[in-house]
Amino acid sequence: MFGIGLGEILLIVAVIFLLSPRDLPRAMRKLGQLVRAVARFREEVTDLGGGREDRPEEKDHDEPKES
Repeated sequence: MFGIGLGEILLIVAVIFLLSPRDLPRAMRKLGQLVRAVARFREEVTDLGGGREDRPEEKDHDEPKES
C-alpha cells in the first residue's frame, strides 16, 4: 500500500500517540532542520571528495599499460 510497510505505519501511530497536537508542529520543524543539516553535511563531504574524474580507478581502462 503506497510503499509503506507495517513498521512505518506503527511508527506513525506511535508518534501520533506520543506527541500531543500542540507538540507535533515543533517536532516536525526539528525533524526538517535535522534533515536539512544532514543534507548539507552530505553535500559538503561530497564536495571535499572531488569529482569522479579525480579517482584513478574510474579512469578509462581501455588504454594499454606500459611495461
